[in-house]
Amino acid sequence: MSRESKILIKEVQSGETLYSFSLDESEQAYEKLQSLINMSLDVDIFIPTVTDTLCDSLGMNREEMDTYNESLIEEIDDHNH
Repeated sequence: MSRESKILIKEVQSGETLYSFSLDESEQAYEKLQSLINMSLDVDIFIPTVTDTLCDSLGMNREEMDTYNESLIEEIDDHNH
């Protein structure tokens, strides 16, 4: 079973997710982010990477995703040396 990756707007200090958008709603997410910044809120946007969306579509849990990400980093490091 796959999950849908989401664009998240979070409050920086608490880490609380304030808004969630689907990937095809990126324009709305950036508009909402700008609106919150204009209200002097300390917020940040988190956009899933290609790796995140792949792992989500494969139904990987957090531990499996972490293991996969570590293997990618090792592979890249191996090619850089």
